[in-house]
Amino acid sequence: MSEKELQDWIDEGPSPFLLPKRTHEHRSLADQVQWFRAEAEMQRWLEEVEIKLADFLRSIRSFQKMSQASQYCIHIISLSEYVIDVAQTW
Repeated sequence: MSEKELQDWIDEGPSPFLLPKRTHEHRSLADQVQWFRAEAEMQRWLEEVEIKLADFLRSIRSFQKMSQASQYCIHIISLSEYVIDVAQTW
């Protein structure tokens, strides 16, 4: 190997064809580990999205129930005011 080839090899690193088979196996194993970790992280994110969605739906139902309750109270108050007004006229 000439000095220029040696310098190029040092600068660029060894060719993948010159690497031993174990290095490729380690890379493959590292890629598998990274893939499974990324998949687990994606599952956690999806779970968080589902939790947020459930919270929003629960809030919407709560607001609707509170709206119904306040409408009922307004109806009762106006009805009682009407009854008091009619009673005073007698």
